[in-house]
Amino acid sequence: MPHIFTNAEYDDMMYVYGFCYGSATAAVEEYRRRFPMRRIPDRRVFYKVFNTLRESGTLPSDHVSSERARKQNMEEQKNILDMVQRSPTTSKRRLSAPISVSRNRVWRTLMKTACADFTQSLCKIYTQRTVPCV
Repeated sequence: MPHIFTNAEYDDMMYVYGFCYGSATAAVEEYRRRFPMRRIPDRRVFYKVFNTLRESGTLPSDHVSSERARKQNMEEQKNILDMVQRSPTTSKRRLSAPISVSRNRVWRTLMKTACADFTQSLCKIYTQRTVPCV
């Protein structure tokens, strides 16, 4: 799993990289001198960050995209479950069309929530039983 730095750390890396006139090896040493309490990135990280910033105009951080995906998944799940509550006999295809998700995503959401509901109901039944202690 790759190490992910904060935007401030990436910013400092680019500043130091420029300060060292594009020498990644010198940038590592300068970064170590300026920020002794931080994780010290490898020289390849300086190259990668510079090239990513140059090519795409963004820093190589996935925090925003993963948060966006998580929020979107929660909204999709809520929309799917709302539609099923309104019309429980609707097919996966008809559920997926209005909210622009795949039929497989609808199926996985339904299976995940159905399993959770089934587990909760089993727990209720099990706790309601009166089993004498032996």
